[in-house]
Amino acid sequence: MRKSKVLWLIAFGIVVTNLIFTITPLGGENLQTIVCDLLPIICGILAISALLYAYKSFHEVDLTKTAWLFILIGMVLNTVAESTYAFLELGMNLNMDENYPSLADFFWCAAYIPLFAGLATMFIGYKNSGFPMGNPKMYVVIG
Repeated sequence: MRKSKVLWLIAFGIVVTNLIFTITPLGGENLQTIVCDLLPIICGILAISALLYAYKSFHEVDLTKTAWLFILIGMVLNTVAESTYAFLELGMNLNMDENYPSLADFFWCAAYIPLFAGLATMFIGYKNSGFPMGNPKMYVVIG
C-alpha cells in the first residue's frame, strides 16, 4: 500500500509541475521545452518500474505474465522514443516540428505492436477464464 501512495504522490507532483509550466510563462520558452521533454521520460521510467514490479510478481509463466511482458516492452519502446525526441530537440537543437519522420517516430510506432499484443493477450485470457464479460454492445458504444 505504501508504494502505491508514493506513486500517487509522484503522479500528482508531475501533473502539477506540467500544469504550472504549461499554463504560466514561468521560466520562459526554453525552460518550458526542457520540462515538457523531460516529464514524459520520468513518467516512462516510473511506468517501467511499476510494470517490472507487476511482471515479477507473477511466479509462473502464463498468459497474464506474458501480457504484462508485452506491455512492459511497449513502455520501454515508448520511453526510448521520448528520450530520443528529447535528445534530438534539446541535445541536437533540432526543430522537431520540421523533422518528420524522426528516429523517435519509429520507436513510437514500434511501441504500439507489443502494447496492443499485451492488451489482446489480457482480453483473450479474461475471455477464456469464464468470468462474465458484461455487455459487449456497451463497450463498443463507450469505445
